[in-house]
Amino acid sequence: MNHKKRELTLSDLSYFLKETLLQKNYMKFDFFHFVGFSGGRIDHELINIGELVNFMKNFNSKTAPRIIIDNKIEFFAKGINETFVEGIFSI
Repeated sequence: MNHKKRELTLSDLSYFLKETLLQKNYMKFDFFHFVGFSGGRIDHELINIGELVNFMKNFNSKTAPRIIIDNKIEFFAKGINETFVEGIFSI
């Protein structure tokens, strides 16, 4: 992809979600795994989580893609969702 970020107020993740995924035909994919978006600076991690929460508000559980960050955090859209968790977890 060769896109130029127009707004400096958008994070790189926000730009990708809003300007690429929602505007292009990439939503035919049902799974996105983002690597390197957690475990660094906590303020950046919280911003990334917030961006993905806002992004998932565009969907319901039947139309939402599966989004996972660094094999640690999974995002769900509103509605009835199913997942399999092995080991200890919290909600």
